[in-house]
Amino acid sequence: RLAMAEAVAELSPAADCVVTDAVTLPGLGVPCLPVVKGDAWSYAVACASILAKVHRDRLMAELDREYPQYGFERHKGYGAPEHLDALSRFGPCPVHRLTFASVVPRAAEVRR
Repeated sequence: RLAMAEAVAELSPAADCVVTDAVTLPGLGVPCLPVVKGDAWSYAVACASILAKVHRDRLMAELDREYPQYGFERHKGYGAPEHLDALSRFGPCPVHRLTFASVVPRAAEVRR
């Protein structure tokens, strides 16, 4: 949400309204319309979703070089069995989101 709000703040010209894929962004200074399944209803949201996924996939490939034991390039960090097994074996690395339910129990397993 913070990254989205920062991106909106950097727009030039400034946005008149923001349409998101089901995410509310309070405090933008412009109306925010969170649309459930926004990528199915809005061409702009669908395009932004594709750009975000391509960027994330590239980032995960870079992170794979830094943390090869997790296999990020193959599964992009999603809850694939290979990723969950790596979390159980090695615990989370600094880039894992500790708020994700699939990460927290595996971090506890490694500490035991």
